[in-house]
Formats: sequence, C-alpha cells, structure tokens
Amino acid sequence: MRDDEHMATPGTYRVSDNRAVEFDDALYEWAKSARLLLIEVASTYNSHITYGVLAEQVQAETGIRTRSLITHWIGSVLGLVAEVCGTKGEPLLTSLCTQKSGAMGMGYGIGVTYARGGNPPDNPDAHAAAERLACYREFASDMPSDGGAERILGITRVKAPRAPKPAPPQRPICPRCFLQTPASGRCDQCD
Repeated sequence: MRDDEHMATPGTYRVSDNRAVEFDDALYEWAKSARLLLIEVASTYNSHITYGVLAEQVQAETGIRTRSLITHWIGSVLGLVAEVCGTKGEPLLTSLCTQKSGAMGMGYGIGVTYARGGNPPDNPDAHAAAERLACYREFASDMPSDGGAERILGITRVKAPRAPKPAPPQRPICPRCFLQTPASGRCDQCD
C-alpha cells in the first residue's frame, strides 16, 4: 500500500479531488458565493440567514470545504463582502447574517468599518436593522406598501426582578461573653 493513499484530508480542500486549497483563495471564493447568497436572502423582505447556514451553503456552492471551525473564518468572508458593499455603494449585505438568536455577531462592527470607515457602531443590532431595511429596499420584490420598517432581530431577555431574600434570622447574643448563641438559644460557653 502506498503512503499517499493514507494522506489526511488537508485543512482546506476542494471536495472534487481532495486537494489542498490555499486558505486565502478559499476565503475569496467563499466571499463571492456569500455575496450572491446574501443578495438572494435580501430579495425577500424580513429574511435573514444564520452564520452556520451561510457557512454550509458557501462551502457547498464552491466545492471548497475547511476543517477549521466556523468562528475562525466566517468573519473574514463577511469582511470581504462588506468591503465589496462599501466599494459598490450598496447597503451592508452582511447585516442579513446573524447568530441563531437573531443578534449580530461580534465581528459585524468590524465589517462596518471595512465598508464605511470610522468606528464600529455603538449598537450593532440597531445599526444592522437599518442596514437590513436598506438591503430589502434595494433587492426585495415583496416590500410592503409602507416601505417596511427596521426590525431588531436579537432576542433580548429581561430578567424579572426577584424579591429580595429575607434576612437570615438573628440569633441572640450571650449577655456575659457576647458570643452569638447556637440555635438552641443557650450559650455553650457560659451555660
């Protein structure tokens, strides 16, 4: 048996022949695919896509896969998409890609700086809501007659206030030695 028959699958590879693909080349191909997929998502009012679904779709469409965790590369792909949006004067298609909860990921603000310059937004979810609406207005064919509305997708949970815990009962203090008495109420030192 030849040694090359047992070669491990490279970290980033073309599915058709299992050959290694340079990571930067893969990012470029995934970004081209992601942009087209995000335009498709933007064509339906109020739609969005999760990072995981987008990652799976760009790998399937390009035929290039990676064994790296999604958190190690999807931000770079979306950063490239954001740069293209900025160059073309388009709304940020990256605003359509969210966490499972609907909230924006930590890297969204970085993509905003790639496309628009300046600092990341103070409130990424609100910023993305405005950008998503702009995407729908640009690409969607099913916009409501009122022009649509910004919609923050992230689930925010507000905890109900809890009643304060009652103070623990105070045990009496021994008048002779000034130590707190045990639960029996009798001082172990003096009685």
